[in-house]
Amino acid sequence: MNKENEISEHILTTAGDYFLTYGCSNVTMSQLAKELSISKRTIYKYFDSKEQLLEKIIDSLIEDAAEKTESIIGNEEISIAQKIMLITKFHLNMASRIKPPFMRDLNATPSLLKKARYFLRYHFVDSYKKLFSIEKELGNIRTDVNVDLLSEMLLKSTDILMDSARVEELSLTFDQTLISILKILGFGV
Repeated sequence: MNKENEISEHILTTAGDYFLTYGCSNVTMSQLAKELSISKRTIYKYFDSKEQLLEKIIDSLIEDAAEKTESIIGNEEISIAQKIMLITKFHLNMASRIKPPFMRDLNATPSLLKKARYFLRYHFVDSYKKLFSIEKELGNIRTDVNVDLLSEMLLKSTDILMDSARVEELSLTFDQTLISILKILGFGV
């Protein structure tokens, strides 16, 4: 990676962390420049506006998510259960990084909100669908199982994992809760 790309990536990473945590409207380019130890002018050399920087951050998150889930799905060394666990953990980790101020700011930008919603929902449903379709073809999932419905059920059932207080009330760890969900979905009650 050349110096120009390193600087651009560093800006994206740092701005992404700040925007996801504090929201775009609560982070000024001056604050960002100070945190990066560069001038605002340098930021604007790589990104024409704060809006363009935000759009590139969302694009980068989507691209990273696609690469990560593809690598999990394509890993022939691990079981389907392990793949589901890894995709789900990755999904929940990504979702937990997005704080309310960022979502409020996205609501003011419909085109970016659409991208973010895709990232948060459809990407992972599609990942589960792809995984289940492959596993079905390999004979690891029964042929009568509707992979679309299974994918939606898995996504909905993992919502509980976002509520750490509820998981704690169940006297389970995160992993134990996820394993229990997978057992119920995979083997029934």
